Amino acid sequence: MTAPKKRPRQTECDECGKRPVTIHRIYHGHRYCGTCYARVFVRSDCPKCQNPARLPRTHPEAICQTCERNKPCIRCGKTRYRTGRISQYGPVCNACSVYFRVQEPCEACGTLSRRLSRITGVHGGKRICPACAGTFRGTCAACRRNRQLFEGPAEQQLCRECLTHGYLECPSCKKTMPAGYGSRCEDCYWHDAFRKRMEINSALFQTKQVAQDFGSFGTWMSLRSGYKYAALRLNRYACFLQEIERQWRCVPEADSLVRSFGPEYMRRHRLFTQWLGEVHSLTVSTEAFRHAAESRQIQNLMDQLPANSSYRQLAEDYLRVLEQRHAAGRTSLRSVRLALTPAIALLKAAGHSILGQRHLNRYLEAKPGQRAALTGFISHLRKQHAYELTMPAKSSLPNQRKRIEKRLLELLETGVKSQTAKKEWIYLGLRYFHNVTARKAQKAVSGARQPALSQGINAHLEGKIYWLPAFPAPSDALSAGH
Repeated sequence: MTAPKKRPRQTECDECGKRPVTIHRIYHGHRYCGTCYARVFVRSDCPKCQNPARLPRTHPEAICQTCERNKPCIRCGKTRYRTGRISQYGPVCNACSVYFRVQEPCEACGTLSRRLSRITGVHGGKRICPACAGTFRGTCAACRRNRQLFEGPAEQQLCRECLTHGYLECPSCKKTMPAGYGSRCEDCYWHDAFRKRMEINSALFQTKQVAQDFGSFGTWMSLRSGYKYAALRLNRYACFLQEIERQWRCVPEADSLVRSFGPEYMRRHRLFTQWLGEVHSLTVSTEAFRHAAESRQIQNLMDQLPANSSYRQLAEDYLRVLEQRHAAGRTSLRSVRLALTPAIALLKAAGHSILGQRHLNRYLEAKPGQRAALTGFISHLRKQHAYELTMPAKSSLPNQRKRIEKRLLELLETGVKSQTAKKEWIYLGLRYFHNVTARKAQKAVSGARQPALSQGINAHLEGKIYWLPAFPAPSDALSAGH
């Protein structure tokens, strides 16, 4: 099956009104057929360049087409362009010509559009909008281009070029390629794109050594991953090398790069790190990555507090103390971060109010595991900033069981009436009867609804079922009192 041939463009002549006719000339948006063109346009000298040309006799100030095209586009100001239309205001380029068309209804869906076109073999040659035209386009099975498709051998959907010419020989590498690729195969295209982008990006560097390193890295990346992969990522690494040139004027040690840019940024440019290791034997040490990661996390913690606030100053003062310990070799940078984390969380919990004992007690009740890490910060506040804060006494397990038992007896006497009291009964029962931790008991209460039976309650937690006594009713509580 061969693709159908294109027909000449035919429409209505604006001068004589005949339709359909072949339009011979469009002048200032006015269409002329061949007969009207010979009658209206007479041969005379152009008033601008004095060269003979056919000019409309109805416009004495008209100039020839060559002089018209030499004017800049009246919409975008572009010069040396392909003329798309000679409007009543002057010439416009091919890209801007669409804005000077009159909106017309699509002959398929009726939508007004300035971009009506005819597609051979579609809707009987009607003028249709881009939305209707897009329904007849798709990905060619041979060249993978998005074009108008035709049914080919073995029910394949092929574009016009692949259907007509099949496979051709690439003029550059002599490999077989689908005809839809055009003048060169895909490998040759990406090879040329890589070469051009290397030339353009190499001109960005002021230092000869950095420019040579960029060329060496680009060649290494193309051999390692292919020209397409390298061409698509050259611009990103060119910006990275520009920043290196601005700071060091040459490629520094790998550890210096990690300390300056951070581990996350270096991971996004991991190919450059691999190139340093393979070509220059410059590897990033694990300790440098850890140090940079911890430093970045510490900075993120500090950024959680508003700048120039009193609590930010307290945190910075405490951080200086921790850094002095780290510089003296008394603690690691990870320990500095772990000590700073609860301090920042406590200051954030205080909000806009003055940090007091109630904030400390409430924080340790919610996160008792941070008690040891928070002790140093409380001691620092008490000694250096005269805060009257003391670490609350750590309740022992027997004391906790006594408090739980006391509360259970209170619920037993008053009875469980509300939904909140029912949740509290399940929470206390799991802790008292089954020694479930507070966090797991809270998780069981906030999860799915626990089935209540007449003989008791089945509490589901992590795939296990825990039996609890039934909710005490107010009537039972009264009878128990008698």
